[in-house]
Amino acid sequence: MPTLANITILDRAVAPVSHVLKPRDLKAGRAFCYEDRADFSPVGENQLSYQVDFMPGGRKKSDIKLTIFKVVSETINGVIVNKVLDTTYYTQKMDFGPSFTPAERDAIVGMAMKINDTAANQPILNKITTCSEKNMG
Repeated sequence: MPTLANITILDRAVAPVSHVLKPRDLKAGRAFCYEDRADFSPVGENQLSYQVDFMPGGRKKSDIKLTIFKVVSETINGVIVNKVLDTTYYTQKMDFGPSFTPAERDAIVGMAMKINDTAANQPILNKITTCSEKNMG
């Protein structure tokens, strides 16, 4: 069962922003955290969900999904209404074999973190991750 707590994620903007996602729900072993919008509208709250499953045979599977919404405000009959314009999803899945120790699993997670390192440190993978170039070959 996942632990429910605030999760803070720093983005890579020129002036980095700390995004605080607060736990709100737990359904079938999956935790759901949401980022409050500045206008406190529930429309387009960014969402992080996660779970871990311990499988028969000792496999350990984790699944994290970050959902980011692009929200616009429209004025309809003099009333400002928030509307989701677009959505981006980031998913991370790990499926560890039963013989991997906690230290080995931690080292693998460290490698996975570096996949999404800065453009300066991972130029090719950053271009792929951010879809910066159409032709990579």
